[in-house]
Amino acid sequence: MEKLRELINIVNKNKIKSIGIIGKSSNSNTLIDKFYNAIHDQKVNSDEDALALLYGNTSDKKAYYKLKHTLKDRLINTLFLVDVKGNKYNNRKTALLECQKGMMAINHIIRADTGRKTVRWLAEKLLKTAMHWTFPEIVISLAIIIRGFHATKSGSRKQFEKYNQIVSDYQELLMAELTLTSKYHDLLCYYVNDKSTKVFIYDIAEKHLEAIKHLDPKVKSSKFFYQKGMIEISKYMSINDYNKTLSLCKTILKNLDEFHYQDVKAIIPISYQFVMCCIQLKKHEQGKEQIEKVISIQAPNTFNWFKAHELYINLSFHSKQYDTAWEIYNKVSTNKKFVNLPKNVKEVWKIYEAWLYFIFQMGKIKESETDKFAERKFRISRFVNEMNIYNKDKKGLNIPILIIHTILLLMHKKYDVLIDRVEAISKYTDRYIKKMENQRSNIFIRMILEIPKNDFRKDLIENKTKKYLVALKNIPIDISEQNHDVEILPFEDTWELIMDMMNEKHIEFPYLKRG
Repeated sequence: MEKLRELINIVNKNKIKSIGIIGKSSNSNTLIDKFYNAIHDQKVNSDEDALALLYGNTSDKKAYYKLKHTLKDRLINTLFLVDVKGNKYNNRKTALLECQKGMMAINHIIRADTGRKTVRWLAEKLLKTAMHWTFPEIVISLAIIIRGFHATKSGSRKQFEKYNQIVSDYQELLMAELTLTSKYHDLLCYYVNDKSTKVFIYDIAEKHLEAIKHLDPKVKSSKFFYQKGMIEISKYMSINDYNKTLSLCKTILKNLDEFHYQDVKAIIPISYQFVMCCIQLKKHEQGKEQIEKVISIQAPNTFNWFKAHELYINLSFHSKQYDTAWEIYNKVSTNKKFVNLPKNVKEVWKIYEAWLYFIFQMGKIKESETDKFAERKFRISRFVNEMNIYNKDKKGLNIPILIIHTILLLMHKKYDVLIDRVEAISKYTDRYIKKMENQRSNIFIRMILEIPKNDFRKDLIENKTKKYLVALKNIPIDISEQNHDVEILPFEDTWELIMDMMNEKHIEFPYLKRG
């Protein structure tokens, strides 16, 4: 009862009344709730839309921006009242949010300076949860509070030393995690908008691994194994050593499975690397099993959900499961959250769309009655104009953009445009697609260039490209030095489709005599 009295004295009626909150309600007619509901229901997408809806004109901007500021404040206030248990969080995230809410309550009580017994009771209760889930920052804060109580109130030397040791152990873990985060992020930032192979990362990662090899905290967390593992993975993925990386992934996932909790945030990125390796090594069944597991353990429509499907569609392309690839694309592109994805992520899906369009036109995709690709208007010019990020990624994703653009020009009989591009593509290849760095891409683009050079005649093209096709087969994807996601569709499969396209009766290739 004493603890309840302390809490009631702190959380009094006046303070409750002064907190403005907001929520989805169809019964509220206030302007701020109308604004909230309009955003929630996607009726407004800009300040101009909201201004017109709420005020009917553009003259009252001052009132609108004041309302917008109030809504932000109320949303932040409402966050503290969200029932995390009622949301689709995984157990670890729910535990973290509960601990953070508990820490906030403790800090309020400490500032009120009227609830010392309540503070200790809450701290001891939360500490068990924080240690169970290995949240070092929260463990340290709570253990310091309890340690302080025994140092200044109870005088128990035994209890003081107990919590002092907890502080020490988790400080060691926290410092290890912070160091690993710094090293890992240093590597990660190189790949945000440029997915090309970066051999120099090998040396940087090796240097980081040397700097962190002494890290061996008494208490270890899933985050510790995950981030240390990702630095090791970055080292070998930088030189496209897929066998070594796959072996590392299996070891790290095994370490993560040994924890009594499932750290989805750690399991997912390691699984992504696992699946990438399976794609390159043609271990498609292993990859499918892992990616389906990943999708099953995360909340739908989250950023990671989209990234998982990005890998799944890649796997489907490489295993010739084109119907599955189309289903994945349709599922993702029609998702209401798709428009909110970062531009670089949406651009990747636009690249997939172009490749699916090609595969569909070749009759390799069976459409359902409800999801018809044919009803989607695909325009080559629009596709090229939408590539604003990865067209600068000269050694990475710009390669599949360049290739599919060329194929679609051929498919749509844009012969004059294609011939005009030959010289530019040739110069691009010489400048950016180095033989030793992107051997397969270099070979395949030279195969494509033989098409207009040989007057679009299949017999001549096949004769001229025999040596290239042999070279491709002698440099399989898993030993190629080029980046793992350059071949959205394996070049051997792409070439087979191109040759099939040149057999189609409805495609008439002109015989262009050179003057």
